[in-house]
Amino acid sequence: MLLLFAATAVKVSPGIYLGTPTGLTLRVPVKKLTWVDGMAGWYAWGGVSVHANFVFGNYMKVEGIEQGNFYYYLGGRGAVWGWSGELDIAGGFVGGIGYSIAPFDFSFEVALLMRVYPSVSPETAGGIAIRWIGEK
Repeated sequence: MLLLFAATAVKVSPGIYLGTPTGLTLRVPVKKLTWVDGMAGWYAWGGVSVHANFVFGNYMKVEGIEQGNFYYYLGGRGAVWGWSGELDIAGGFVGGIGYSIAPFDFSFEVALLMRVYPSVSPETAGGIAIRWIGEK
């Protein structure tokens, strides 16, 4: 019952994420053009990953594209991934561009991360998300 209430009270956008890693994604709006999204996925080499983003966006004006459909976003990311009993933790920045056309939202993003456990090293991630947003 609580899950049903949560799904109807907040406009949650489920989808798929194709990239590094590949998996399932969920976006939850905080306010207009600010959202939290998360992803649980896997790598082709066998590892699994979970990450969460908190981002701020803004609409872009593009000639020939209706205002309010094309946007960019910047924010922070926390990530945990692992394989064969190993665990890595990282944090960093994420940025991307997106286009919404009901009932779907398409976005491309790149993340610049700093691994902090078990060693310190730079990491990158990115991909394409396709989410269901329903009717406008």
